[in-house]
Amino acid sequence: QILGDPTVYWKEPFLFCRHTDDRITGQMTPYPLNVTDIASTPKLPISRLIPSHQSLAATNAIENAAWAYKFLNVTAFDTHTSPNDSHAYANGTCANIQWMYMASGFQIHFIQQFVKREGYVRVGEHEGFVNTLHQKLRRKDAYMNYRVGLAVENLAPYVENLKFHNEAYLLEAHDSRLRIAAPNGYIFEIFEDSATAAKSSMQLGTSRQW
Repeated sequence: QILGDPTVYWKEPFLFCRHTDDRITGQMTPYPLNVTDIASTPKLPISRLIPSHQSLAATNAIENAAWAYKFLNVTAFDTHTSPNDSHAYANGTCANIQWMYMASGFQIHFIQQFVKREGYVRVGEHEGFVNTLHQKLRRKDAYMNYRVGLAVENLAPYVENLKFHNEAYLLEAHDSRLRIAAPNGYIFEIFEDSATAAKSSMQLGTSRQW
């Protein structure tokens, strides 16, 4: 998803309470995706595309959200989980979604499913694998390429906050990129870029500060 000003769009609710499983849903034939060769499209001006959000599967959405509030300087967002909302019953009934945003408008969703098919690699298995691979962030590993990069004006407050809470982080010598891992093993990379950070913060004002 991207942020922008759409002229045509549709909306449908997420069916968090619809059960899916390996026995039935897992045997269904995948439907073909609409993949278009970009070279075949009309040569029209393309507006700037801005990333909207990152959705992350988790075995414990609340735990991951608590971590994000502590280390990423984010603000809680209305998750729209009432019966008539877009994310109905994702309030701990059929799923749990923890939704937060940054000053730029970029959002993070930690999603814990209760009745959905997980496939051959369960979410918990994947979390255990990547957390073991990261070795408490003692060194870089190949899986750290799967990450979200966040630009900030000053890295120092983030490092100080991590040290204060005795939280593991990776910041190698002569490197201005800080890597931290959420409880589900997903990597967030925070780096200094004053121009980008200042431009982003002007879009939606200032988010919560520590």
